[in-house]
Amino acid sequence: MIIVLGLVGVVGVKLFGILKENRENFRVVLDNERLHVVTVPAGVLQANCILVADKLSKNAVIVDAGGDPGKEFLSVISDNGYFIKYILATHAHFDHVAGFSKMKKRFPEAKVGVHISDKELYVDVPKQPALFNLPKMGSVPDCDILLKDKQILHLGAIGIKVIHTPGHSPGGVLFDIGPGDVLLTGDTLMMGGFGRTDLWGGSSKALEKSFSKFSTFPDDMIIVSGHGPETTIGYERKWNFYSHFMKFKQRSIPSDTTRTIDREKKEDSFVSSSREYL
Repeated sequence: MIIVLGLVGVVGVKLFGILKENRENFRVVLDNERLHVVTVPAGVLQANCILVADKLSKNAVIVDAGGDPGKEFLSVISDNGYFIKYILATHAHFDHVAGFSKMKKRFPEAKVGVHISDKELYVDVPKQPALFNLPKMGSVPDCDILLKDKQILHLGAIGIKVIHTPGHSPGGVLFDIGPGDVLLTGDTLMMGGFGRTDLWGGSSKALEKSFSKFSTFPDDMIIVSGHGPETTIGYERKWNFYSHFMKFKQRSIPSDTTRTIDREKKEDSFVSSSREYL
């Protein structure tokens, strides 16, 4: 079976054991004196479920719970005494919110939030899997917060700045954690890729415009995307397939960095996982 990972549309991939969840890739993204960020693939399309915690106040947020994140992820919360203040989505596609009901039951005081432009998409999210011949999913919890562009939520001293980036979905957003420490990009931007625009209000023109918003971030900014490994703004300025549309700061790139299909098969995580289809 060939399906598009995370509804991305950049490459096709084969899901080996479509309903199996892969928790071998639990990763600590950042752990310093003030900020704790971990992630693990969850759900049938292996969206990155992300925990961000302010270590001083113990307030935390879970972002893009596309399924059950597993014991290791949840133990980080319990072992550190974190209080889940928010359950947020970078966009309202089923592979990023299918675990919201379980997370809300486990953390009933948490406020659920999606961008206001994805409100209708979120309400209808249980209908989405059928369009991909996937099993039905249950209902999602009511949305407590309709996010807006430039809004800032707070985890103690840590801020979560909402940056509206429509294109993959009408209400796609980035979450700038800190701000300035880590950027959560959902399916707007992934290592070497970007979100497909042919689903439920997607727009290639809107996505192109949204990419201009990455120009304000420094090269060493860590990116945790909706699928796949972490990357940085600097890496994507050079290698992202969509970089010729990005209004990034102009930089000289060595002539030996020409990308070819053969090179992508070896070096790009998304392409290498799908090399049998290229």
